[in-house]
Amino acid sequence: MKRAAVIVVFFGSLILIWQLAAMSGRWSPVLLPPPAAIADYLWGAMSDGSLLEATAVTLYRLLIGYAIGLLLGLPLGLLTSTSEYFEDTSARSRSGCRRCRACAGCRWRCSGLARPMAQCCSWW
Repeated sequence: MKRAAVIVVFFGSLILIWQLAAMSGRWSPVLLPPPAAIADYLWGAMSDGSLLEATAVTLYRLLIGYAIGLLLGLPLGLLTSTSEYFEDTSARSRSGCRRCRACAGCRWRCSGLARPMAQCCSWW
């Protein structure tokens, strides 16, 4: 019960701060609408069905983007990981760490602008 009270107080405080910031007039209502305006919009969009329709369109676009990324990225990743030629040619376009078989995750944690974060990482 105490945890629920903490959660309610926390989010209530966030909404109160949001309301006070919107009422201050420092920001345009277009940039920072008050919580009541957002609640009214959401209620209206739910009641007329436009929120469900917009959600379906957004999910459709998300799935299309995911499918394109999967269809392009998976074959390229498999080709790069299985072919020395493609590994060498694609490695030239990556800045940062070269491939290290000891810990494969190190190549994603450091970039050309940062210092290596693990011993297996090395500069080109």
